[in-house]
Amino acid sequence: MSDSPSRFLGNHFAHCSKKVMRKSNADRRRIDPLILFKMLVLQQLFNLSDDETELQVNDRRSFEEFVGLGVINDIPDATTLAFF
Repeated sequence: MSDSPSRFLGNHFAHCSKKVMRKSNADRRRIDPLILFKMLVLQQLFNLSDDETELQVNDRRSFEEFVGLGVINDIPDATTLAFF
């Protein structure tokens, strides 16, 4: 299979993010549910806490690429991940 796991997840669950995304009353920047889902996948695979997951996505380039964030993007914090 030539597709990466990240691309597979992105294609498979793209329709879900459109249904889940809603307008925020607080005018906060919305975080794509697919990004949070991928962070939960990493959390389960590597047995990480919410805080450790945030730290590792910030620290490891491979985690950052899997989640689909670039260097200049803001990583969702541990509280956002916990509430997801």
